[in-house]
Amino acid sequence: MNKGWFDRLVLAIEADDRGMRELSRLAGVGPNYVQQMIKNHKEPGADRLARILDVLGKKNALYILTGIKADDDDLAFLAVLQSLRPDVKNQAKALLASMQADGENATQSPSVNQEDSPTEQ
Repeated sequence: MNKGWFDRLVLAIEADDRGMRELSRLAGVGPNYVQQMIKNHKEPGADRLARILDVLGKKNALYILTGIKADDDDLAFLAVLQSLRPDVKNQAKALLASMQADGENATQSPSVNQEDSPTEQ
């Protein structure tokens, strides 16, 4: 089941070792804000959400907003992509798409090794 952003936010908060009160303090949203938000199933406004996401970090923010889980290498890759000119981004996207298609073709049609193939006698 693909959970929505609020569900992912709650999961990230619950998985954070710092606790809800500390997250609230670090986000500057009042000492019980995060706990009450979760308890009452109340979606935060954009400003408070941004503060909470900032405290939770980039990987969690990306996951919460998009559902995409990323590691440090993924974030570094995105930072490089972000710095490219639009025309270079398009070239990189085309290259990566062709690499992805090549990879999918390789897994869908494995080559047959001559030694492994049945022989007629």
